[in-house]
Amino acid sequence: MSLIFGYDAGTHGIRALAYDTRRRAIVAAAKSEYRRITAPGIQELEPDRLWRSFREATARLGEALPLGAAAEALAITHQRGTVLPVDAAMRPLANARCDSDGRALGAGELSEYGISAADYYRKTGCPFLSFNGAAKVLWCHKNAPELYARAAAWLSPQDYLASRLRGRLVQSAGSATRGGLYDIDGRRAARGLFPALGENQPNAGLPCVEPGRCLGEATAATVAELPPLRGAALVAAPGDQPAALLGCGAAGRGQIAVNLGTTYVASMTADAPAFDPECLVTVEILPEGGYAPEFGTGAGGQFMDWLSALLLGRMPSGQREWDALDALTQSVPAGSEGLLAVPLLWQVTSAGVRGRFANLASFHTRGHFLRSVYEGLAYETRLAVERLERIGGRAAAAVKVFGGMSENRRLLAILASVLRRPVQAAYQKQASACGALLCAARAAGHFDNLAKALTWADQIRATYMPNDKEAAYYDGGFTSYRDAR
Repeated sequence: MSLIFGYDAGTHGIRALAYDTRRRAIVAAAKSEYRRITAPGIQELEPDRLWRSFREATARLGEALPLGAAAEALAITHQRGTVLPVDAAMRPLANARCDSDGRALGAGELSEYGISAADYYRKTGCPFLSFNGAAKVLWCHKNAPELYARAAAWLSPQDYLASRLRGRLVQSAGSATRGGLYDIDGRRAARGLFPALGENQPNAGLPCVEPGRCLGEATAATVAELPPLRGAALVAAPGDQPAALLGCGAAGRGQIAVNLGTTYVASMTADAPAFDPECLVTVEILPEGGYAPEFGTGAGGQFMDWLSALLLGRMPSGQREWDALDALTQSVPAGSEGLLAVPLLWQVTSAGVRGRFANLASFHTRGHFLRSVYEGLAYETRLAVERLERIGGRAAAAVKVFGGMSENRRLLAILASVLRRPVQAAYQKQASACGALLCAARAAGHFDNLAKALTWADQIRATYMPNDKEAAYYDGGFTSYRDAR
């Protein structure tokens, strides 16, 4: 059995998939959760917990496979805005600061380092906002200089895990893009990005490997804990969103892919970097020369989690309970009889917008609240999709979705009507891990080119078509929402 492993170190844990190259099928999946350290403005991840989760996910994957099965190649993806300072021996110097951690240099302070925020964006394709890894690194340079001085590298979780498997520091270009340390036009690690730092640039001298290319083999002593990975080729993957664009089969097909996860993020493919006049869209890279601009308003499943826990006193325990909640929305008409939800808990790309409910009336029920949140999430998705279409100069014929809420039939039906186009639920919900897997399979020679890998990945679980009557209503509803937001 020839196997390829793909991993996604996501917001809440590790997701892992195993692909059988002979059967051309995913034959096993596993996951391991981790908790983050959370306080106002603080989102941290303990490096030991990250490594333990990676080991646990690998062990569970191995348990689902024949005895002695091993990976020929593997790739790991992640959000990339998370940074972990390590010394030259790869020892962590502090907890990883997650992409949602608010301790970051402000765009107005960037000029102190010899570059404007606009020039920085044009150079890197990464907005200088708090999710940017470099913004966190420079915050440490300014506020924790002893930590900055000790750090040999600032690694994303995917690069930290790969470095431990490789036995030396490695950096993928997929990490460097959202880390804000990449020259997007030159497709290489940025050089002299912050003139005021001179030769003391973050990650200076650390090689930067393009997605789809080999980082080396998993040969470090740590691999003894992970028999299925011993000797496997380590392949650089794009970040989680561009990896998902591959893993759901949307890349290069004139489609927009939307991650319906903790935060909804939309992305599309482009032949050249496509920049946003407002410097909010991140320009990512794909294997074999492509680009993938992405944007999310900050809305997402985290708001739905908050609301369902509020209504139930806890999170729903399974699909049956989610279905029971959705059933409450069936008798509520489009527009939720005036109830408006702005489902934002994270405003990093939506400055000044606050999550809220408005126009409350005594007859509004739990069903009204749920439907209004679904409508708000759909409106926020349309804002993201339309921004991408403006900078890309073309409209997408269809939207493909994946992630946790891509199984929510009620949400997807509303989304199709709000977007006025088909919404396709990808067969593989864990599209980011699947995209990492495809990069590794392509590098190992199991696909002749990336296009063939995408053809394999282009599988649909269900398609939702717009309801003409509701779509007409939502056109006006979207305009009102956008103006009131």
